[in-house]
Amino acid sequence: MAHQLAREGVDYALHYCAKDQLHTAFQEELGHPEHEGRHFYHFDNGDPSNGLNIAELLRDRVEDTHLYYCGPGGFMKACSAASQHWPAGTVHFEHFKAPVSQQPDSDSVPGSFTVKLLSTEAVVVVSPSQSIVEALADAGTVVETSCQSGLCGSCKVRFVSGEVEHNDCILNDEEHQEFLTACVSRARSGTCLVLDL
Repeated sequence: MAHQLAREGVDYALHYCAKDQLHTAFQEELGHPEHEGRHFYHFDNGDPSNGLNIAELLRDRVEDTHLYYCGPGGFMKACSAASQHWPAGTVHFEHFKAPVSQQPDSDSVPGSFTVKLLSTEAVVVVSPSQSIVEALADAGTVVETSCQSGLCGSCKVRFVSGEVEHNDCILNDEEHQEFLTACVSRARSGTCLVLDL
């Protein structure tokens, strides 16, 4: 991403947080002259209180600026909290791995449910041990996937009706109104999900 931004002449800054220089990946890549003055390293030597003050960095947003972040769980929470005041659509993130299992909503009941394909009206049963992606594949409909953990959005599908239990870490509240991630989302009890497939 840094190389592409530099090629396009886009103004950007990269803040890289790590324990120390020995724990810094891509040092040679990021040290390329085209990135000079754009990369900032923050080493805490194992004590987070010595690291980057994320809240301070993200307090004042420059117009037309977008934020992209990824990292371990604590870092993700800190960035999310510090960017709550940023406008919708300007904050983007990607988890290294799925967060520790979220508790399902209290009104959700594990079990089978059905999905209906809008284009063919085919109805597919999704068993308790299957994802929507797996059930659709068994029925001959392939949905593109990558992480299969609700982290990347590759399997994002529009739904037309039904109540969704969203278990992803990538879609925002507005997107949840019309999309689901077929690798981890499920239907709430008694609901048939109608998918725009």
